[in-house]
Amino acid sequence: GQGGAGTSGSNGGAGGAGGGGYYGTSNLSTIFLGSGGGGGGGSNDGMTGTASSGGNGGGIVIIYGSTVTVSGTVSSNGLSGGAANNHFGGGGGGAGGSIKIVSSSLTVGTSLVTASGGGVSANTSIAGGGGGGGVGRIGIYSVSAISGTTSPTYTTLSVPGYYSSDQTWYSQIVDMGA
Repeated sequence: GQGGAGTSGSNGGAGGAGGGGYYGTSNLSTIFLGSGGGGGGGSNDGMTGTASSGGNGGGIVIIYGSTVTVSGTVSSNGLSGGAANNHFGGGGGGAGGSIKIVSSSLTVGTSLVTASGGGVSANTSIAGGGGGGGVGRIGIYSVSAISGTTSPTYTTLSVPGYYSSDQTWYSQIVDMGA
């Protein structure tokens, strides 16, 4: 979802930054990096110091293969922003990035493929913490049934292509024939 809002500061303390939002198309026809979270707010009470940086957004992962089995992790996660310090607000979390997997046979395991947003950053008694980052996008193109789950839930799209007279699949994205 959308990036979270930072919390407000009190007694002259700065508010936290918002987290990175999500955008782009669910079918990943255009692929984007996750946006970075906003930097924390500055103090308006004469205190010296610096606000915390926002977290980096997730990257781009593209996997093409005839048979793909995920047994480790495939991730494009945003990072959390820096915690609030003294009177200066915390940074927002970065948004998750994009993951695109194209295969004729695909097993993704249980939540081994992730594009999560960075977490919220801590606040102080005076300064607000940053909001969490939005989730990224995961698109899976598979000729056969897909086994497993992802976080966030993947978008399933059919692979444009055709079967030849000998029942070999020819994809217009990538040749996945025998």
